[in-house]
This record gives sequence, structure tokens and C-alpha cells, in this order.
Amino acid sequence: MADKKTNKASRAPLSPGIMSVIKNAAYILSGQGVQLGVRFVYAVVLARALGPHDYGLIAYGTSLYIAVLPVTKFGIEHVVIRVIGYDKARGRELLQSSLPLRRAAAYFSTVVFAAAALFWENDQPTQAILACFAIALLGRSFAQWNQAIFTAYEANRFSFRLQAVFRALEVALGLLALAVWRTPLTIVLVHASTWWLEVVFGTLLLHREFSTPRGKWNLEDVKTILAESIPVCLAMTMLSVMSQGPLLTFKYLNGAGIAAGNLALAMQVFSLLSLMTIALNSASYPVLSRAIARGDGKEVFFVEAMMRFTLFLGPTVALLGMALGPDLMVFAFGNKYAEAGSLIGTTLWMMIPWTAMNSLMRVQTARRNIRSTLCILAAGVLCFVLVSRPATDLYGSQGTVLAALAGMSIIAAGLFMAVTRHGNMKIKLAVIYPLCAMSFSIGAFRMLTPYGPWAALLGGGRSSNV
Repeated sequence: MADKKTNKASRAPLSPGIMSVIKNAAYILSGQGVQLGVRFVYAVVLARALGPHDYGLIAYGTSLYIAVLPVTKFGIEHVVIRVIGYDKARGRELLQSSLPLRRAAAYFSTVVFAAAALFWENDQPTQAILACFAIALLGRSFAQWNQAIFTAYEANRFSFRLQAVFRALEVALGLLALAVWRTPLTIVLVHASTWWLEVVFGTLLLHREFSTPRGKWNLEDVKTILAESIPVCLAMTMLSVMSQGPLLTFKYLNGAGIAAGNLALAMQVFSLLSLMTIALNSASYPVLSRAIARGDGKEVFFVEAMMRFTLFLGPTVALLGMALGPDLMVFAFGNKYAEAGSLIGTTLWMMIPWTAMNSLMRVQTARRNIRSTLCILAAGVLCFVLVSRPATDLYGSQGTVLAALAGMSIIAAGLFMAVTRHGNMKIKLAVIYPLCAMSFSIGAFRMLTPYGPWAALLGGGRSSNV
């Protein structure tokens, strides 16, 4: 009996910070899981009904406005979340001062996006689609602002409810529009409308649950916010450009067409999975801010755990895509998308540096080391820009993905070195051992590939556990 009591007493309960991350991550991941499921079904129907060309146009517009989306937010929510994370009273003051600035940034950047799209594109259907995406851009910007405030107050259960309702509604209305009109433009209009509906209901929830203040200009607070938000905005924009870069670059170099539609479908799989990574790291941000403010070093534990998780699980997902992707894509989407199947494995390899980048950037932002982060991001983007054209000339659509993979890897490595400079990190456990296991997995997979995909996948999976 005494031993049992001693064992129970020795089991220390999880800290409130870890419990908050687990609880809020569960809500966000559940919401993203709903989105992942319904959007996958939606993508299957859209891709089959519209064909590679029209599906590629929708995907191009989506990638373009997602790349611009961080500019509409101006990095302001990151400042507010960080401050509310460790000082709710001061955070509320900054929230009040930030609202007018946030709205002005969203409206201005949306107008610039619409004007630039009309000037840049000569094709009228594409112009109309991008004009509708400008409406969606503004709605999604405000909806994500609401989600950021829920994250700041560690109340992501509300985000989960909104995602569960409005992403499912978007798919239902989109399928109805597809059945009636069967045009890309109506699909984009439905997309924009559901984001605006989410804005309305999300704003009502914020006022009811948290009595969020009305916006009020405060010059001193605005200066404080801008000093931190502008570098964050630049960083998030470069991060977004990296994630959307392969499709945008390929479309710019080769135009719209069947190849672009196949690349768009392969990138859609990456985009959906990347939302899970963003969700997990978003839930951790307020807790990381408190840990860093206290100086207890728990952010180092977070980085070690995320790196091990990424480097052990990432290769399994990528090898699964390489082995089974070609057959599954043809089965789900038809023979017109056979090329997308050969791209799936490469796009899924991007999940490894992408997940590491997001985790490390949260720590860097919470530590307010944003300027060094900007330099690292700029190096990765520059690599992507310089390598894209020759890689595309050599390997086609596969080349743009490889260029993005190279750029992301440079960013992830640079951020890891920057983070380890300010903490006692177990580098062997966090990176070296997982990288060795990943190398064994790739080698075993390649050796067993001639014996069929299942043999290669089994060998690669077993090697990753060595």
C-alpha cells in the first residue's frame, strides 16, 4: 500500500502550460481535421468535375491570395497573442489600439491585390476569379484575426466550432453550385461568402465571450505594435511565399494548363497537411510566450519534442506518398491526374522542413529574435528564386517543388542553429539520431523499390525505427 501511494505521489501532474497546449491543440487540430476531411472530398469532386485546367485556375487563385494573406494581417496578431499570453491586462490595451490599424492594413492590401491582379492578368476569366478571391482575401483575413484572439485567450474550442460549421457549409454550398452552374467562378464566390459568414459569427462570439474592446487609435501603442509587427509581417509573408511558391512559379514560367493542374492537386495535399502543423504551433504560442518571459527554458523542451516528432514521422508520410501516391491519385481523381501521383512524394518531403520551420519560428518570435529570423528566411527564399527556373527547365513541375524543398531546408537548418544558440539543447537526441534513422529509411526504401511499393514501404518503415 505504501508503495502504491509513493508511486502516485511521484507522478507529478502536467503543468498548466502543457495542459493548455494539449487542450487547445486538440481543439485546433480537431477543427483542422474536419477541414482536412471535407476539403479532401471536395477536392476529389472538383478535380474530377472541372478537369486539370479549370481546377488549376482555382488552385492558382487560392495560392496567390494565401501568399498575400500575411500582408493583410501585418503581423499584428502575433504581437497581441504574445502579450496576452503573459499579461492579459496589457494585452487588452494593445488589442484595443491594434484594431483600427489591423482593419486599415486589411482593406489597403486587399485593394492593392485586386488592382494588381487586374493589371497583371490579361485573361478575363482569370481576372474575374482573382477579383472574387480579393473578396475572399478580406473575409479570410478578418476570420483569421478572430481565430488569433481565440488563440490568445487559449479558447480554441470556439475556433473548432466555427471551422466545423463553416468549412462543412462551404463544401455543401460549393457542391450545390458545381451541380447547378459547373463553373470555377461560382465555386470561388461560395468560398468568399462562407468566409464572410464566419467573420460575422466569430465576431459575435468574441463580443459575447470576452467583451472584446472597440478599436481606438493610440499613437504610442501603434508605434510599439509596428516596431514588432512589421518584421513579423515580412517573415510570415516569406514563409507563405515558400509554401505557395511552387505552383505560382510554375504557372508564371509555363502558364495555366494540364501540368499546372496536376501540380496544383499535388500541392493541395501538402497545403491541407501543413494546416495541421500550423494549428499545433499556434496553440503553443501563448504558452511559449509565458515560458520565455519566466526564463524557465521550457521552450527548449518544446523544440526538442517537435524536432523528434518531425524527423521520425515526416519520412514515414513522405515514403508512404512515394510508394502509394501514384496509384491512389489515379484511383481517386482519374487518369488525367496521373502526373500528380508522381509529384505527391516530393511535395510530402516538404512537410519535414515546413514543420520544423514553423516550430522554430514560434520560438524565435516569442523570444523577439525576429530580425535574425528575417535574414534566414531571406536566404531560403533567395535559394528558391535562383534555383526555380533551372530546376523547372530540367525537371518540369517536379523542379519547382525541389527548389522549394531546398529553400525550406536552408531555412529550417538556419532557424535551428539560431534557436540552439540560446538554450541547452540535446542536439543528438533532437536532430542527429532522427536524421540517421531517416537516412536508413531512405536507403532501405530505394533498395527495395524494385520489389514493389509495399516491400519498399515496409523496409523504409522498419529502418526508421532503428
